[in-house]
Amino acid sequence: MCGGGGTQTTQTYDPEFNRVLAEIAKENQQMAGELYNVFKYGVDYNPQETVRGAYINGKWVDEKDLPKVVAKEGTPGRWDTTYNRQPGVVQGENAPNVPGYQERRWIPGTDPEYGIDPNIKIETKTLGEIRGYDPNAQTSEMQYLQNVVEANQELLGPRTELEKSQLQAAQNILPLQEEYASTLLKDQTSAINQRAPLRTKLYNLAGEDDTNRMVSQAQADVQHSYDNTQKQFERRMFLAGISPNSSSYVSALNSRNLDKARMIAGARTLARDKAKDKQFNRLRTALTTV
Repeated sequence: MCGGGGTQTTQTYDPEFNRVLAEIAKENQQMAGELYNVFKYGVDYNPQETVRGAYINGKWVDEKDLPKVVAKEGTPGRWDTTYNRQPGVVQGENAPNVPGYQERRWIPGTDPEYGIDPNIKIETKTLGEIRGYDPNAQTSEMQYLQNVVEANQELLGPRTELEKSQLQAAQNILPLQEEYASTLLKDQTSAINQRAPLRTKLYNLAGEDDTNRMVSQAQADVQHSYDNTQKQFERRMFLAGISPNSSSYVSALNSRNLDKARMIAGARTLARDKAKDKQFNRLRTALTTV
């Protein structure tokens, strides 16, 4: 019989997943260090970091890599006894590359019998010395910022003196500026007072309504135009043989009078609109004129 109970969560450990995370963290840390070195030194390594090693055939080899390189260079060493040796190969023989031999490891000796060549000089150097770092030829971002700060500090004194001189000059011309402003204000006030009557007259003229005058003028112009063409009309009727007492003459005259009435009405409307626009423009000009 099973008893009641809640769910139970089991957490499993994944070594491969944790190994990958550790590798990623290590690479990120290394990348951050390189970026910092680029910022500080202009290269992706710390030129002041010290390492131990030796020069083999003119090439620097770190101390931890010396056994491998020394074996290649033919320095005394031995076969690792934990590995199976190919038959016929003598222990201690300098023959790391034996054909057909799969499991072999050549170990340079560290004991008196198989010691590293005493001519190899182990020394301590900086990465800058090994890689030929020249601080004068490298311009890092940090150095650039330091140069900017130093340049600003050098300019600080002259700029302070210049600002003091500018302030003194401003103080010297301040009374002249005040006098000029006072004189200008007086001149402007005088000009305003002198133009006051003209401005009042302009306002009065702008307020006048010319609508009736312009409408009457437009109507008179149309009437005058028709009066001038009346004799031409009568001549055309005479040449056409139409008697003034005939119905044809009366019909043509009525049609002419209707055209004149339409023309007068249109001219009056147009004149009225123009009068309103003219008055508006005059009022606007008057309001913006000092």
